[in-house]
Amino acid sequence: MAVTWKDPLAACQVYLWIQEKSLFSMAAQPDATMLGVRFRALDLARNLLMSPFLSGSVEDQERAYEELWLPWQAQFGSAAAADAFLTAFARERSAEGGGKPSALMVQLDGLAPLCLQGGISIEHICAYARFAAEFERLAAERGGEGATRALLSEMSAAARSVKAPRMDDAGGTA
Repeated sequence: MAVTWKDPLAACQVYLWIQEKSLFSMAAQPDATMLGVRFRALDLARNLLMSPFLSGSVEDQERAYEELWLPWQAQFGSAAAADAFLTAFARERSAEGGGKPSALMVQLDGLAPLCLQGGISIEHICAYARFAAEFERLAAERGGEGATRALLSEMSAAARSVKAPRMDDAGGTA
């Protein structure tokens, strides 16, 4: 199958759609063996936040990753600690926004048992769905890059206010 789009800025949406479609279709097959790397909330959020930069040059994409994402991720001692923070942050932001569930959150209710059978963390997927809804809300106001910068800035400030030292897997200090 080939996909052609007239607007090159749609590349980030195509990329995210393919990622989400493959992840959720695997979860919907209870007998599927999960090959490769399992996506965490951290992976999905990173891909979402970096997607607005896909239309730029490779150098611009690398610069955005190094200047925006890596400093935020470096605050945590492990991927599990970053996942825990991201899950709490997304839950808090969702509650502040009135707690209205996104269409993706509603669909996930039925997928929860299948995700568990397939080895996918429903908690990570739900955190991503909440996070994606917040990103979409901000992107409508500020554009994709503006939403990325705003969310990473807010998450950095929230992470600093929660702890001074880096967090480890158990949420303790490293």
